[in-house]
Amino acid sequence: MRSIVNASRWCVALVLLGTLTGAASAGAEDGRRLANEGKIAEAIEAAREALRADGSDEGAARLLQELLRLEGKEAAAGAVLPEGAPAILVRWLDARLLPPAEAEAALRKLSAEEGAPALAGLDLGLAQVRAGKARTAETTLEAWTAAHPDSADGQHGLGLSRLRSGNLRGARGALRKALELEPGHPGATLLLAEVCRDLHEPTEARAALVDALARFPSNLSLRAGLAEDHVRAGETDAAALVVEELLKQAPESARFHELLARVRHAQGKAEEAMTAARRAVELDAGSAGARRILGRLLEISGDTEGALAEYRRGAELAPDEARSHVDLGFALLLLERRKEAEAAFRAAVAIDKEHVDANLNLGILLRLERRFKDAREHLNAVLRREPEHLEALMLLGDALAAEGKGKDAIRIYEKVAKLDPHDAHSLVAIASAWLALGKTSEALEAASQAVDRRPDSPEAHFAMGRVRDEQADFDEAERSYRKAIELDSKFAGPHRYLAEILDHVRGDKAGAIDLYRKYLALGGRDPGGKVAERLRLLEKE
Repeated sequence: MRSIVNASRWCVALVLLGTLTGAASAGAEDGRRLANEGKIAEAIEAAREALRADGSDEGAARLLQELLRLEGKEAAAGAVLPEGAPAILVRWLDARLLPPAEAEAALRKLSAEEGAPALAGLDLGLAQVRAGKARTAETTLEAWTAAHPDSADGQHGLGLSRLRSGNLRGARGALRKALELEPGHPGATLLLAEVCRDLHEPTEARAALVDALARFPSNLSLRAGLAEDHVRAGETDAAALVVEELLKQAPESARFHELLARVRHAQGKAEEAMTAARRAVELDAGSAGARRILGRLLEISGDTEGALAEYRRGAELAPDEARSHVDLGFALLLLERRKEAEAAFRAAVAIDKEHVDANLNLGILLRLERRFKDAREHLNAVLRREPEHLEALMLLGDALAAEGKGKDAIRIYEKVAKLDPHDAHSLVAIASAWLALGKTSEALEAASQAVDRRPDSPEAHFAMGRVRDEQADFDEAERSYRKAIELDSKFAGPHRYLAEILDHVRGDKAGAIDLYRKYLALGGRDPGGKVAERLRLLEKE
């Protein structure tokens, strides 16, 4: 549900530099090439030289601003443009630095003015992405790329908006187009790799990274992207080699220590991962990403309060990033602070209405609160972006079943059973739903399929026991319950129902007492106190 590795984290400022193919000055193009090669100081000088030659060179101005931001330097228009630059360029560059909602408003107004920079329209779309308006951004960027068909950055931005709106195949098409227009485009390459992994097409992801690195072997973002690709493929030793080499070149880079923490975590080296994460925070206390990885590692170590503090700081540092609020909400949920968790998840949804993890966690929380209608709304938001998201489908089915909409739930569960032919959980859910509808024959068929599919599943045998119990076939029910307990001695459910057979059918009071006690000790639900009361009566006899 929550990946500890995030490819887009490495799509740093230099990958959206925004020159217009065929319209940019030679100086701006030189600066862009140098930036893609990782030669940032030289790229900055090339962009400044282009602006000295032409103070209205918007491609050079945007490039210089992004590079200055990347270096953590002053990047307002006054630090970028030479004296006497057109006022509209000054307003444009300053608008780009505003928070997302303010940037969108300013850029929308500016891009409609006569003489506005052509790139203002591209920036408007990107501001809308940052503001969580992915579908609006997609419309804006489709119009912009139609007017500027030769812009690789336009296609990159369009791909980003489609990824955020859940249109993965549309995103892939735009990103492929960006790479046709500008082979090796770092931003498009990194984003294409992310999209291809989400589409379960890792071969294309790796090929894009390898091709881009062949063109720009010194580009550190691309090499970091390759390290992550190794992690995703389970090639953790290869990932470690790449990151260790990156840190030799940039030992004080908080980003690379953060990536090292992710790699060490994937390798199962908890102490080294924690050390790297703490070093990343030490180097850049204002890095939301470093705070998130440290929080995640603290969470895994069992230090939930420490994790919460880091997640809260991450959300403060990156209030416009949905991911920060999701992680904060998750830590709060672990601490049973549900109201605060809900507020955090809703903050993430306000930024990105169809953010998968935000909506998924909100659906889980609302289901726990028995607010099933609201839960279904957010689970359906997940499915709009990822129609085959198995966890969201199962949770949606569970919410429908809890509302008494058994047949609707069964249709959802059946979809999961087809999508994942190795999973028995959906078949167990189908059996339970049919049983609730009083359809024991249909329930028996589903439970039998679950046992056949996963004979090692205690839940499948428990489901079979419940069906046989309902059919008064107590011998078969007992066998199924005992098999479930054999497979998982800490599974509470079968202890209770086996106890009832021993109690009411077999007359084995000692066996029933033992199983009732185990059921309660294992945390089995007893909302009406019936199990505890029956146990007390048996103990008195």
